[in-house]
Parts: sequence; C-alpha cells; structure tokens
Amino acid sequence: MSMKRNGNSVTKKIVGIAACIIVATMCLSCFAACGENTIASEEVDVDLSVLNSTMVYAKVYDIVTNPTAYLDKTIKAKGSYDT
Repeated sequence: MSMKRNGNSVTKKIVGIAACIIVATMCLSCFAACGENTIASEEVDVDLSVLNSTMVYAKVYDIVTNPTAYLDKTIKAKGSYDT
C-alpha cells in the first residue's frame, strides 16, 4: 500500500509542476507583447491601422496610383512588412 501512496504523491507533484509551467507560459506570452504599440512623437498623415480591409485596399491602391500625393507623408500600418 505504501507504494501506491508514493505513486499518487509523485503523480500529484508532476501534475502540479506541469500546471505551474503552463500558467507561467501563459503569463509570459501575455506580457511579451507589452510595449509593442509605441507611437513615435511625429504626426501620422495616413493611418491604415484603423481602417477596415476594404478601405485599406482602396487607400493602398490610391498610394500606388498617385504616389506624388503621398511624398513626405507618414503612413502608419500594423502588421508584418518587409523593407
């Protein structure tokens, strides 16, 4: 009987450690995005991050077809991009 009790306590310890690791991972993933939305002190002329997908498409089309209108303008966008 003592082996069965010993096995149960080991299982409880393993489950407890696994639960702590899962909770710690979730907390770290929540805090990993902190400070991501830092806004520069300069003013934004075109903010694509607040537009829906249809309006973003229309605005980007306008930028591509009429690039001189956007010279020296600051454009804000959210997401992945390549420079």
